[in-house]
Amino acid sequence: MFKKLLCASLAGCTLLLASCTRILLPNESEEDFSGGIIYYSEEVSNQSKGEVSKEEPSSAPEMPSEDESKDVSIEVPVDPELTIPTKVTASSADAFFDGSVFVGNSIMLKYRNFVNKYRASSVPDFLGTSEFFCGGSFGVYHNNHTPADKEGSVNPAYKGVKYSVQDMVGVANPKRVFLNLAGLNDMGIYASASICAEETAKEMIKLIKDIRTSYTNVEVVVLSTTYMIKSYNSMPKLNNENLSIMNNLVLDYCNSNGIDYVDISTLLTENGCLADKYCSDPTSGGCHLNDSGCLVWTGLLRYYAEQKLAGKYKNPESMPALSKG
Repeated sequence: MFKKLLCASLAGCTLLLASCTRILLPNESEEDFSGGIIYYSEEVSNQSKGEVSKEEPSSAPEMPSEDESKDVSIEVPVDPELTIPTKVTASSADAFFDGSVFVGNSIMLKYRNFVNKYRASSVPDFLGTSEFFCGGSFGVYHNNHTPADKEGSVNPAYKGVKYSVQDMVGVANPKRVFLNLAGLNDMGIYASASICAEETAKEMIKLIKDIRTSYTNVEVVVLSTTYMIKSYNSMPKLNNENLSIMNNLVLDYCNSNGIDYVDISTLLTENGCLADKYCSDPTSGGCHLNDSGCLVWTGLLRYYAEQKLAGKYKNPESMPALSKG
């Protein structure tokens, strides 16, 4: 299975990438990162291992009492070479991201808006010429099982056409793809809390395999899934325990197959949850990042680039094992 408790190794990236056109999703403003998280889902045909559950609440769960909740102390070894910026300025590391594509859900959509805001003002080369393929309510199960052209599909668009991640890679032909897609919009699909983390990890691993098999010239880099704040950490399936299990299963696969995995989650946590100070929606979602959280991501991504260039990057051995509640 996966190793418990952690040595959250943070990392850096080398991207000598081919240039692409930046993606702006149709009918979305720079400030729109809505779409939310799926706390329950409609039935999905041919779903493996069980029917769709209606257990997940569609609104905020009640806050656990002090007796019910457990604080988890996580020690994070931080490399002195890692710098978390207090504001966005130009960096030589950003050229590494030329020609890359960042794939994700509404969490990544917020980061896309953050990047584009600075590209349009003070830092035009922020993360190089990288593109973003992301959308609200998008998840790895939906990507793998729902045709992109189906009515109501939440797949993002590339140059005005909706694609699966696999097909987008074929059309965009990036040098490197950063995947931050699994978990938040997937856990509630499965009927049982006992299988949702493992099944979601399987879907993520399928996506990784599909890209690496079909596009051998494209490097896949996995970015860890971020967590819920404490007041949203008591749902039966979408909770930090299951998210950390899924993170570790995907990390184990990456470590066994020579795939880079970057922990962009642990530095955002306090007591085993996404820290409130990094959350933009503490009363209406409990998972999206604010600008402070985006600055942490920026520091970690640039650090990954620097470490990769220097030939020093190593994946984490494991991710922290978190708890529900």
